[in-house]
Amino acid sequence: METNLLFCANCTWEIVPMLLGAWALGSLFWWLLRGSNLLSQVSQLKTSEAQLNQQNTDLQVELNSNRYELEKSQTNLANLRDRLGSMEIKWRAAEEQLQALKGDA
Repeated sequence: METNLLFCANCTWEIVPMLLGAWALGSLFWWLLRGSNLLSQVSQLKTSEAQLNQQNTDLQVELNSNRYELEKSQTNLANLRDRLGSMEIKWRAAEEQLQALKGDA
C-alpha cells in the first residue's frame, strides 16, 4: 500500500480556499465585535499611563523637596543643640558666680 502525502485521499484542493475564506470572515467578524473595544481599552490605558507618569513626576519632586527640608531641619537642630550646650555652660557659670556672690555676702 502506497502512502499518500495528502492528509486525506478523498479531499480536494477546493477545501483549502474555503477554509481560508472562513478564517478571514471569522477574523473580520471578531474584529467588528471585539476590535473596537480593544482599541478603546488601549486608548484608556495610554491615558492612564500618562496620568500615572505625571503623578510619579510630581511625587518625585515632592520627595526631593521633603528630603531638602529634612536636611535643612537636621542642620537647624544640630545648630540649636550647639547653642543650647553653650547656653547651659553660660548658665552654670552664672549660677557659680551667683553662689560665689551669695557666699561673699
